[in-house]
Amino acid sequence: MPRKRQLHPEFWTDSKLSRLPVEARLAFLWSLNMADDEGRFRCDGPTLSSAVVRYEQMPHDEADEMIDILVSEGRWLPYTHHGEAYFVIPHWHAWQSI
Repeated sequence: MPRKRQLHPEFWTDSKLSRLPVEARLAFLWSLNMADDEGRFRCDGPTLSSAVVRYEQMPHDEADEMIDILVSEGRWLPYTHHGEAYFVIPHWHAWQSI
């Protein structure tokens, strides 16, 4: 369930994030809002493309690529629970103080 969150000021100066495509940075921001209080959330290409760039057209394969980028950069860690795909944001509590 989406939560009201604060954006950590280091988001804007994180050199590793700054090298990512704009869409991937937006996807990471989206995940900060969508994650539960432990940093877990569900995501797939169609969900990401409709949520992150709602007013733009992003093919689902490009959204899948953004997911792959965030996973490869260690921003999202995938896991499965009861057969459903989820992600968790590593170092969640560094990004969000609940």
